[in-house]
Amino acid sequence: MARTYSKKQFLKFYDELLLKYKDFKQLEEIFRFLISHLIKMADPSYVEKKDRPSKYDKEVLSYAKFWKGSEIQKELILLNNFLVLAKSKDDQLFNILLSVSLEREVAKNL
Repeated sequence: MARTYSKKQFLKFYDELLLKYKDFKQLEEIFRFLISHLIKMADPSYVEKKDRPSKYDKEVLSYAKFWKGSEIQKELILLNNFLVLAKSKDDQLFNILLSVSLEREVAKNL
């Protein structure tokens, strides 16, 4: 799912998220991972310091090129809000995820 998100394939990402994950604990884990993933993309210089970067590290480096710092910042805020809702087991999370998915699809087609 991180690949899909990193490629900005948001409709696919949210569809998969909404279809596969109904458990708040799973969603919490996904949002935590994506937050750490985006932080790595914001500053992928750690990859260059590694003697032998992993496949994941190389992907982070390649995906980072598609993102502006301001985009990552906005996504981190959004994901953090999702994380708070997942931690509090708020059922509104599913409606908000659907709404964000639809907003992104509409914006993409304008």
